[in-house]
Amino acid sequence: MFNINKIQSIIKDMVIAQPIIDGIALMSKDGLIIQSALEYANEDLIAAAGAILYHLGVNSTQALKKGKMQIMFIKGKDGYLVVSEINDEIVLLISTNYSNIQIGTLMFEVKETNKKLKSVLKYKMGL
Repeated sequence: MFNINKIQSIIKDMVIAQPIIDGIALMSKDGLIIQSALEYANEDLIAAAGAILYHLGVNSTQALKKGKMQIMFIKGKDGYLVVSEINDEIVLLISTNYSNIQIGTLMFEVKETNKKLKSVLKYKMGL
């Protein structure tokens, strides 16, 4: 089992570091929520939709022979959704509250958060 308090701390730190982020969900690839910081959202619905988005990205990159999917951006009128894989079982979904953000900054924060989460999950899962 992994340290849920450490995971929760990493998620909260990212929300504090990037005020443009309005939600983060850590979920299984099957669409079950592990931990989140989602305001005004149904966690179960977001986790299910996030899993679908993840699998669409994986299937699309494989079908188009683009290698393994690393990160997926979806731009909406009022912000972005970012989906990325943490490990073979877990996916990270990040929601932003602005559509005119600096993508480089957001990508940096996503990569740093992925590294932190991977280290916690790897250590606790004995991998």
